[in-house]
Amino acid sequence: MLIGADVEFFVKNSLGEAIPAFTIIPNSKNNPLKKQDVKLYFDNVLLEFNIPPSKDLKTFVKNITNGINFAESKIRPNFLDLSASSYFNSENLEDKRAKEVGCEIEYNAYNFKPNNDIEEALRNTSIRTSGGHLHLSGEKHDAIDDKTLYPIFVYMMDLFVAIPSILIEKDYSQRDRRKIFGKAGSYRIKPYGIEYRVLSSWWTSKPEYSALIYRMCEFVFEFMNNEMWKKFWNLNIDDIYEGNNEKAYSCFGYDVDLVTKTINEYDVVMAEKLYDFISNFMPNDICEEILIHRKK
Repeated sequence: MLIGADVEFFVKNSLGEAIPAFTIIPNSKNNPLKKQDVKLYFDNVLLEFNIPPSKDLKTFVKNITNGINFAESKIRPNFLDLSASSYFNSENLEDKRAKEVGCEIEYNAYNFKPNNDIEEALRNTSIRTSGGHLHLSGEKHDAIDDKTLYPIFVYMMDLFVAIPSILIEKDYSQRDRRKIFGKAGSYRIKPYGIEYRVLSSWWTSKPEYSALIYRMCEFVFEFMNNEMWKKFWNLNIDDIYEGNNEKAYSCFGYDVDLVTKTINEYDVVMAEKLYDFISNFMPNDICEEILIHRKK
């Protein structure tokens, strides 16, 4: 497994007001600041860094930590805010950079349609959202090398990563975020695999959170490689060839509508109930760690 990330943050001043990152760091994604394999730049009004793919947990956590430290060093005396969403004053959104939208299409893995409401939200609302996007890839023999399994990879990430994250994160600004961004099933198709776009940046706030996310992704990766997804989903390749994607993927192992509703509405109570189910399939050491973080 290889896992990289791009992470977005809000920049706030001493008064706690969200300010456009480009007023402090004018570097775009095409001309980023660089340090220790980290690239730092503005994205819309947010500050963003990305890291190269990592083959092991230690490198992944180190790269995330380096990214946080690099970003903080460049914005002082302002500070990073890892909230899932924040509202901006209208004057801070007049600049054309505050209305820019990523050029790559984001898809919903459940209905196989582009998430087209994102562009409208950026142009017509004052809300902006953070993302802690995960980039997953592997080797030729891995399940993620099979493009027909991309949607199922996303389904398993929703089930085994997004649902437990609700129980740890405890950021209710996520409810505003998921009205537009980070909905269940959000992903981008990449030449090397997938970019999972459901999580916000909460998991970068502590090294132990970053390590847990890595381990949960590693579990999903192994779950897919071992074809354990077949406990929950049917896949009819013939339907894919005929262009009937929604018919090709059918879930019989859990209530998929309940999972997507829980994620999209950030329903902590329902996430607790779903976790009671999914924890039966997860390694004990990961479940124990999740329990520790839930109690904090």
